[in-house]
Amino acid sequence: VIWIAKFIFAASLFMHSSFGYCIFSFCNEGELKTKRFYFYQIHNLVFAVLSFTDLIVTDVTLEDSGLKFSYGILHAYTIFSIAVFGVYIFTILGKVFKDTDNEILKSQIRSIFWAGLIAFFGIVITNGVIPVIFGISTFSPIGTLLILFFYSALLYVIINGKTLFLHKVFKDLLNEQAFSDPSN
Repeated sequence: VIWIAKFIFAASLFMHSSFGYCIFSFCNEGELKTKRFYFYQIHNLVFAVLSFTDLIVTDVTLEDSGLKFSYGILHAYTIFSIAVFGVYIFTILGKVFKDTDNEILKSQIRSIFWAGLIAFFGIVITNGVIPVIFGISTFSPIGTLLILFFYSALLYVIINGKTLFLHKVFKDLLNEQAFSDPSN
């Protein structure tokens, strides 16, 4: 059971990185080339690897109230850094929202912002704050449901937007030199 918990913690860091990548690909591709973003990705990769040590999650036991996680010395820092990077992602998203005149894009950003904000802070509270302060992890499964909530909202934006996120990503991909140059 401990290895499953460590894997889930590592996977959540990868999910956090992919969330940032998707947001920046959608709204601000220039951010993908900044040192800030590279640091963010490397940081999450390092802590995903550290998730398999006893520095973040040390033990999982089954008690009457459910699973109880014992956390290592880096758990609180990891949750704090996830919160800092979350604020970074939402700040960039808010800046793009403020700067754009495209009402469709604003609507899409609004949906992604609120769904992401609810999911993000819910996950930080149920998987970080409550376990660190109260020492219980009974509410951790709520984080998984909040991730599903976020991806449902993202799917709604993709399906109902006139300028679809997937359409934009695939169009950009097809405009790459390897696809658009017939001599290749």
